[in-house]
Amino acid sequence: MEEKNLQVNCRSINSILKYCQDKGKDISQLIQGLGYDEPYLTDTNNWVPLKTANEISRRLRIMFDDDQIMYRVGLSCERLHSLGFVDFILRLMASPQFIIRRSPKLNKYFSTINDIEIASCDSHSAKIKYFPLSGYQMNLDDCYFTKGVFAALPKIWGNGPAKIEEDACAVPIHLKGRINGKFYTVDGDGSVLEHDALKEKAGIVHPGKIGKLSADGSFKLGNTVYGARSCVYQISWSTRRLFLGKLFYDLFQKPRLLESAIEEMEQENDTILKKNEELQLNNLELQRHYVDTISSLIRVIDAKDHYTQDHSLNVSRIAEEICKELGLPAAKMETVRQACKLHDLGKVGIKDSILLKPGKLTEEEWLQIKQHPILGSEIIRPLTFLSDAAVLIRQDHERWDGQGYPDGLKQDEIDIGSRIIMLADAYDAMTSERPYKKAMSKAQAIAEIKNNSGSQFDPAVVEKFLQIVDRI
Repeated sequence: MEEKNLQVNCRSINSILKYCQDKGKDISQLIQGLGYDEPYLTDTNNWVPLKTANEISRRLRIMFDDDQIMYRVGLSCERLHSLGFVDFILRLMASPQFIIRRSPKLNKYFSTINDIEIASCDSHSAKIKYFPLSGYQMNLDDCYFTKGVFAALPKIWGNGPAKIEEDACAVPIHLKGRINGKFYTVDGDGSVLEHDALKEKAGIVHPGKIGKLSADGSFKLGNTVYGARSCVYQISWSTRRLFLGKLFYDLFQKPRLLESAIEEMEQENDTILKKNEELQLNNLELQRHYVDTISSLIRVIDAKDHYTQDHSLNVSRIAEEICKELGLPAAKMETVRQACKLHDLGKVGIKDSILLKPGKLTEEEWLQIKQHPILGSEIIRPLTFLSDAAVLIRQDHERWDGQGYPDGLKQDEIDIGSRIIMLADAYDAMTSERPYKKAMSKAQAIAEIKNNSGSQFDPAVVEKFLQIVDRI
C-alpha cells in the first residue's frame, strides 16, 4: 500500500480539535483550505487522507510552538471516544492490561497505519511494538500521540498517567526540519549527514557527517531511531485505585460529602468572583502596559524611518478590506490588524546605515534585513495575547512560491493572515516615496501585483484585492 493512498480515521483528528477548543484556540487555523469542515472531521465514522492528517499535525505544532504537542493531545484522551456503552463496560470491568492486549484489534477502529505486536503484558506493565504498513514510515507525531494515548490509559480508572519509556521510536531518515530545525540524509556510502536548513540556506554552514547506517538500515540519535521499521514502548502503571471502588464512592459517599460542601462553596463563591474580577482588571492593566511599551518601540522606529507610521496604518486599512472580502472571522481580522501595526517592529534592531541606505544593499546587509521578521516576532512572542500576531509577523515576507524568507514557507504553509499582509505591505510600499526609489502610480502597482500572482502572492488574495482596490 503506497503512503499517498493511506487513510486515517477522524478519531485522532477529533482529539486534536477537542484539545485545541479546550485550550481556547481557533480551530479554523488547523482545517482551513483542507477541503473538510469541522463536522466532518469530528465525526469518528469518517476517514481522511494521511496527507490531510499530517498537515493538521504540522499546523498544530506551529499553533502551540511545541514539537511534542501530539503527546499532550494523546494524554488528553482519557476516554475511548464515542464507544458509548462499550466504553462504560470497559471502565467497569477492564484494566490497562485488558485494553492493551486487545489494542491490535481496537487499532483497526482508529487507522490503517500501524500493526501492533504485544511482546509482554501483565497487571502492572507491558511492552508493545508498532509496525507501520508497507509504504508508510512512522513520524514523530505518530510516536508522540501513541505515547500519550497509552500514558492516558490509567487515568480512566482515576490513577495518574502511565510511565512510558521509548526503547526506540522510528522516523524517516529524510524527515526534514523536525528535530530542532535539523534534518538528516544519507549519502552514497551510507554516511548520515546532519543539516541545518536555515544556516545552509544562508551559506553559513555545510552538512556534517555524524555516523553511518547500521546493517538494518537504521541510525540512532539519542532516543530516536531513523529509518527503522518499528517503535518499541515500555509501559508501566499503578493499580492502587480500582474503578469499582471509585464507583462505590461516587454513588454513595460523595453525595453526602457534597451536601456539606455546597454551603461552604457558596460562601466562598462571592470571594472568588471578586478575586477573579480583580485579576481580570490587573490583566487588562498589564496588557495596557505591554502595548505602551511596544508603542514606545514603534516610536523608536519612526524616529529612524518616518515612513513606517503611515505605512503601518495604510497596510492595516488595505488588509482589513481584503479580510472582509474573504469573509474571515472577527477574531482573525483583529489578529491581522495587530500584526499590521507591529509588522515592522523588528527594524528596531537594524542599523540606520542599512535601513535608510539609498543605494543597493550588499549581500551581508541584505542578510541583516532578512532577520527583521524573526526579531519582530521574538519581541512580542512572550506576550500571550499577541502570540497569534507574532506568527503573522514572522511570515510577513514569505512568498507563495516558497522563495521568501526567513523560513522558505510556501502556499498554504503560510498563514492566510500573513499572505494578506504581504500583499497589502507590497502595494503600499510600491505606491509610496522612499529614499531609494520613487513611488509607482496606482495602475503600475496593480499591474505589478497581477504579474506576481502565483509567484510572490497568493492568487486568491490577489483576486480579492483587485475587487477592493478602487475603494482604498
